[in-house]
Amino acid sequence: MKRARGGFTLIELVVALAASALVLLVAASLMLLGLRVQNRAGHMVSEQQTVDIVFDIVAELAEGGDIKSAVKSSGSWALYDKEGDLLLEYDAGEESIAMGGSVLLADVKSADVRVEGRLFTLTVETHRESYETTVYCRVGTVNEIIAG
Repeated sequence: MKRARGGFTLIELVVALAASALVLLVAASLMLLGLRVQNRAGHMVSEQQTVDIVFDIVAELAEGGDIKSAVKSSGSWALYDKEGDLLLEYDAGEESIAMGGSVLLADVKSADVRVEGRLFTLTVETHRESYETTVYCRVGTVNEIIAG
């Protein structure tokens, strides 16, 4: 007696199902990895753009001769103009750089200002990256750095 072979055996179906599940698992893992990488890259670009804005503000202040003193205290610092008004500040406790009461850059691990002759250097370290800029003070120089 002959048997008609018209379908798949149970073992063939189980093997095909397992192979399909494995392919879907790998595809889902790759998709989740891609989303994480995209999210991290988006945060890094946003942070870099914000740091660039802070550096542009510092460059404008330094090149214009507006920064007259820098006061350091307990890991924090503040920049003042010739009238003694606060221009920019880093608060180590808040981990932020602010201007006029508005936070410009948050999540700052550390920040430092240095003056060497007519060169003004700002170093910012976030929890992701470290950034530094040096500005040549064309008009004026920072008169003093006061360590507190």
